Amino acid sequence: MGVQHQAMKILLTAYYSPGIRALDVLFAKGYRPEQIALLSHRDSRNGALIDYAGIHGIELCTAPAKSDEAYEWIKVFSPDAIFSLYYREIFPVRVLSLPSRGAVNLHPSLLPRYRGAFSAPWIIFNGENLGGYTYHYMNEKVDEGDVLLQQELCVNHDDTAYSLYHRVIHEAMKEFGDVVDMVANGVQGTPQQGEGSYFSRKVPFEGVIDPNWDEARIDRFIRAMYFPPFRGAIVRLEDGQELEIDTLESYRSLVGPRNETVKQA
Repeated sequence: MGVQHQAMKILLTAYYSPGIRALDVLFAKGYRPEQIALLSHRDSRNGALIDYAGIHGIELCTAPAKSDEAYEWIKVFSPDAIFSLYYREIFPVRVLSLPSRGAVNLHPSLLPRYRGAFSAPWIIFNGENLGGYTYHYMNEKVDEGDVLLQQELCVNHDDTAYSLYHRVIHEAMKEFGDVVDMVANGVQGTPQQGEGSYFSRKVPFEGVIDPNWDEARIDRFIRAMYFPPFRGAIVRLEDGQELEIDTLESYRSLVGPRNETVKQA
């Protein structure tokens, strides 16, 4: 099918390295800087994306997605499509209604499972064998829009939230160009299937290990909390001291090995 990118204007709402990779994909497909605008965030982790967009002359806005400033800026740019790649805010309906070809989000799980935030930590902590990603159209309900593309990824026994998160990014961005073409050509998504689950943007169990867990669950929690430079899993000692750890071996060195007869959680 023919790709109608010559006339399509794209609003990229992105954060961190996926935004840089998305710009590279769009440039490789022939999109010009004036066809792209970037809505993003200014913080210490996102400087590379902001700088990269500036070098290439991409129009930028860092106002909150729900603000009048962002809405008016997007309205003036008048995008044909919105692509959200790890953007950290929920879009109001008035923004989603602006692009004629719709708005698409990349979500790091197999929707409808693990809607919301912190998918990678919860997938690991819950002992899932499969993770993945979903490109889906956005609507007024968070992570509930029709699916354009979905792909499974195995969760390795030694995966951390950090490794799984970046592996999902790596694999998902391989498909970004095809997703852009699908939207450009008016491809419709399919409704999500199966029972859903949702997790809010909140650190699991406040980041603290429950001493009543068995070792298998403690190991999963330590790996789920490993995402430098952010704080890892915390051991709270009897004297009230809190220590950060990043391996099960470190935990054992502090409290000793657990009794393996404890029921698996």
